[in-house]
Amino acid sequence: MKIKVKFDANMLSVSAASQRDDAEGDGVYDAPEGWTTSQRLKLVDGQLEIATDDDIPYAEKRRSEYPTVEEQLDMIYHEIAAQGAIGSTGAWFAARKAIKDKYPKPE
Repeated sequence: MKIKVKFDANMLSVSAASQRDDAEGDGVYDAPEGWTTSQRLKLVDGQLEIATDDDIPYAEKRRSEYPTVEEQLDMIYHEIAAQGAIGSTGAWFAARKAIKDKYPKPE
């Protein structure tokens, strides 16, 4: 299966390649064997490979697991309402810290 891959600053988009795309050749690759659209890809020596967990930057792993902004604001609101301030013992801090501890920043 041929797929068209477009690399932008921080984005990678994948779509099925049309015959026109295939003829142009730019950004068109063979999909790795066994690849599903839910799996991440990486480009190695001009070939697409299925990315492993180690290939995903820590910041991206964190971002995907943090509570939504709305959920975080709700945590902050309820902590201020109950405690009068935000501290290191509240739900918001604990939720953020758990993710930071799970995916530490590389040294």
